[in-house]
Amino acid sequence: MVDETPAVFNIALIGGGDNCGEVLKMTTVDFLQDQVNSRIVAVVEPDGTAPGATLATQWGLKVVSDFQQLYDPAADVQLFILLDPDPDLLHRILKTKPDFLRVLSYHAFDLFWKAFKSREKVLQQRSEEMQTILNGIQDLILVITPEQEIVDANEAFLRQMGYNKEEVVGKKCFEIYHQTHQSCYGDKSGCPLNTVIRNRETAKTIRTRTDPFGKTHYIEVTIHPLWEKNGKIARFLEISHDITERKLAEEKLSRSEAK
Repeated sequence: MVDETPAVFNIALIGGGDNCGEVLKMTTVDFLQDQVNSRIVAVVEPDGTAPGATLATQWGLKVVSDFQQLYDPAADVQLFILLDPDPDLLHRILKTKPDFLRVLSYHAFDLFWKAFKSREKVLQQRSEEMQTILNGIQDLILVITPEQEIVDANEAFLRQMGYNKEEVVGKKCFEIYHQTHQSCYGDKSGCPLNTVIRNRETAKTIRTRTDPFGKTHYIEVTIHPLWEKNGKIARFLEISHDITERKLAEEKLSRSEAK
């Protein structure tokens, strides 16, 4: 028997008021696609000036005044989510809809949505707590992906290296550290990520870093791999300590003893 279930469910939100605007803002157009292989493609709202309808128009979603306009298979909508609690609206849709169209009632979605917002609030609180902890640590901290992209940095790193967060997050670590577009991973420069991946354990080394003003810093770097459940490395946690003053003092002493 052939499975006729579409690879992606296209969703229409029924009701373009405040609830619709909140759903669109909190999920983004791609949220449901990422989570349950679905995406929001249309909003049904007779008042084109309603908050959800206005936002949907701005985002290029289809906005129609009558839900029956989406009954046509050409509209390619497989699921209605009701954001209007009117029981008569649900009754009219169930009475007239084609067989291929599924419907999630307002009360069922409201239950899911409250649980989602509660989870989102907890995650945001935890993220803020973690950021507070990171910013309270005086060592320089970076979180880096296996693709060498920086996804987070604490205030000590930003202050020491002379950047703001927007200039760092999303950049490659070598772009920030060496002001180059050439990755040092895989060459003979001693990139500590090589050691972490090869030995599958924490690595420590001393590296030089150049700040935006051209000043060279000696940094003691420790990189910890953070693992996914499948055994792959999800992130690298890099903890660095600036030892420039100590290193310069050692070099000065060495030169003095050599005379």
